[in-house]
Amino acid sequence: MTKRILCILCIATLAFALNGCLKDAGQTEEIPEARVEESSEIPREEIPELQLEYNVDGMPHKVTALRGVCNWTFDNGTAVLTDSAHPLNSVEYMPEIKKNDQLESLKITFTLTPDSYTVRRWHESCIGETYEQYKYEQYEEITITDDTITLSHNDNGYIYEVYATWPQSYIYYSFYVK
Repeated sequence: MTKRILCILCIATLAFALNGCLKDAGQTEEIPEARVEESSEIPREEIPELQLEYNVDGMPHKVTALRGVCNWTFDNGTAVLTDSAHPLNSVEYMPEIKKNDQLESLKITFTLTPDSYTVRRWHESCIGETYEQYKYEQYEEITITDDTITLSHNDNGYIYEVYATWPQSYIYYSFYVK
């Protein structure tokens, strides 16, 4: 008896749902498109960038590091929160600085000076590794002197990550020295 009642309820529910679909079959409902609105209230250009300055053959060069995870609050209370792939999985999107014998250091310059920042790096053999392979934890903390990263003269390439904090929150940046 319970099975029969359950079966009747299922059939009635299905019939009710189909009736609603068939009733509206000739009608179309306009679905609004997702929109991203540019707003003058969100000055995205004020999110700090990280510039890397260096000299090669006596010529100055400047590149902008890839911005990763970002949690930024503007003075007007508007916030931007972005997520990003881990630097080991986003090398193809970050600036690549080619090492040579003359390239000894990289000067770090922020468009807005952070309260603090740290730098760490991974050997290029870790590129593309997944979290399950534990390569994410095989980084080396880098000592910074006068906002300058001193590069090693070995043949190894490294993926660098800079974690900077401000009162408005934090941003991760990355770049590749090959």
